[in-house]
Amino acid sequence: MFFSFAVTFNGKTAHSAGAPWTGRSALDAVELMNVATNYLREHFYFTHRMHYVIVEGGEAPNVVPDRATVWYFVRDTDDRVEALRPTLRR
Repeated sequence: MFFSFAVTFNGKTAHSAGAPWTGRSALDAVELMNVATNYLREHFYFTHRMHYVIVEGGEAPNVVPDRATVWYFVRDTDDRVEALRPTLRR
């Protein structure tokens, strides 16, 4: 059994050297989500697998990104993995 989902965060762009405090980093939101999701792994059944990749996270290192997307794969050998779907969607 397998499912995947993507989450896109929107922020506010800014120049990192000039005035970073005027922005809201969408990439920071993706990173926080990944940390929280990794903490959930200790509660997974031992055959559950979860993988993710940041597919969008900004255009340049010196710019606060206003949009970032993370894509998750969740899988297992049976239907138990479906029980994770509502938890991960929250």
